[in-house]
Amino acid sequence: MKSKTSFFFPVIFALSFFCLVACNDYLNDDLTEVSSKKTYTIDNLAVQLKSITKSDRDEVISVAGIVHEVNSINNRPTILLKGNVEAQMLVICDMNANQSKRIEKVKKGDSILIKGVFKGVLKDAIMLNCVIVNGN
Repeated sequence: MKSKTSFFFPVIFALSFFCLVACNDYLNDDLTEVSSKKTYTIDNLAVQLKSITKSDRDEVISVAGIVHEVNSINNRPTILLKGNVEAQMLVICDMNANQSKRIEKVKKGDSILIKGVFKGVLKDAIMLNCVIVNGN
């Protein structure tokens, strides 16, 4: 049973991610000069999720957090952020391709502010086309 679960989770995640990417107006835009609608800490975002409406999706927001992991699964640079409070939710930040030099400087444990298009929450919050606003 465990092998079926370990197979289906990545497939479901990949399909969900693909659907979210396909519907994005800001997908290839450089968000560096775009203003954020709201700024959150991850801990604040986790609390606010109950009041976030469908109209908040596809909006550019900024999220401050601590770098949990930096990876490039499927050749897509991604930064996972966690909050100060030990919680289950992470923010998955799918990074804009123009951020590669900045991503190289990011290390696990860094405090960082990232701006991106908020797509919603599955288990974790998902942001696309992200840019680093400040950090190391």
